[in-house]
Amino acid sequence: KLLVAATLVFEFDPSKCRLILTRNNSQLYVKKRRSIELLTLSHFGVESGDTLHLIQYISDAAGKASSDLRGKVDKFGNIVGAEYDYGLDGGFTGLKVAVLQLCTAPECNISLPTASLHQKGFAVHMWTSVPDLQEFQRVLKECCQLWVISSHSNQLTHGHIEAIVSFFQEGKGLFLWGDNDPWYAEANLIGKQILSTTMFGSVPGGKSVPEKTDAAASGFFQHELTTGLKTLFEGITIATIVPGPSVKPLMYGSAGNLVTAYSDEEGRRCIFDGGFTRLFCNWDEAGQPRFVVNCAAWLANLESILSVE
Repeated sequence: KLLVAATLVFEFDPSKCRLILTRNNSQLYVKKRRSIELLTLSHFGVESGDTLHLIQYISDAAGKASSDLRGKVDKFGNIVGAEYDYGLDGGFTGLKVAVLQLCTAPECNISLPTASLHQKGFAVHMWTSVPDLQEFQRVLKECCQLWVISSHSNQLTHGHIEAIVSFFQEGKGLFLWGDNDPWYAEANLIGKQILSTTMFGSVPGGKSVPEKTDAAASGFFQHELTTGLKTLFEGITIATIVPGPSVKPLMYGSAGNLVTAYSDEEGRRCIFDGGFTRLFCNWDEAGQPRFVVNCAAWLANLESILSVE
């Protein structure tokens, strides 16, 4: 706690850390830069009584495979411990994830993923039907990312789609979830517009895949999104992604079909996934909880934000 307003200089690694000032119970975020720097707090109007928190939010394991880390592994070969996730527990305090859950099947309950996001510090705003456009736009202004879990028949208005496109263009994260035919209506509408990417079909899954090799048709690529993983569950019955030119593959299923892909261009990040049942069926299968929180941490995209709020 700062007893007097003074010029204080802190050195920190901005590739992994965030500075947060608290004043009168309100949090003021000093967002990090691309390289190590000296930050003079007086530049940001520090006042007497302010509290300063230095939070590491990206783990030292970021981008590493489970096999590159030392520690106990689970029955799937994945290293055990939240410290081996891409993002650290509590590191995303003050950030909010909006979830538009449009799957109407009775089993579509994402309480377990929501609890995992809370553990990382994220607040979650959940809709189980399409909200009024004004409410939708208002909540999106408070969020760092939006997850759309698709239905079998599009429920979004033109106004909602335009709001989502604008949200993405502003540099906010977007997670488009579909599943086997026909459960990809909204993901396809949005994905086609922003990434020229769609999904189709129904492919039997139910297996876990390892890190991909040149000789194998299935598997996942090592990336920040797959930090701490040796094997990853593909889903039960899954769609196949047809990627656009700006989209890169992340995971090929056991049948060799592209299940998960991502885009990371000009500070804008999106994940496109054809197996949303992994969010509520077989949640504890190989690597799934870690994969979901890795995605949320990556979509927060703090490293691309250069401004100070």
